[in-house]
Amino acid sequence: MVLTADTTVNARRRALALGARDFVGKPFDIVEIALRIANLLEMQILYERLSSVRT
Repeated sequence: MVLTADTTVNARRRALALGARDFVGKPFDIVEIALRIANLLEMQILYERLSSVRT
């Protein structure tokens, strides 16, 4: 997850191209960030479960 003041299209594209899973620009909302982190963690857990089922 990238937290930045630079919210230009180029900054978002670069962050995503480098592997960022999410991009949040200023001003930051702590509740939104917490929800996004929870979603990212849930996606990781589901990915790991799926990977273990496939092996």
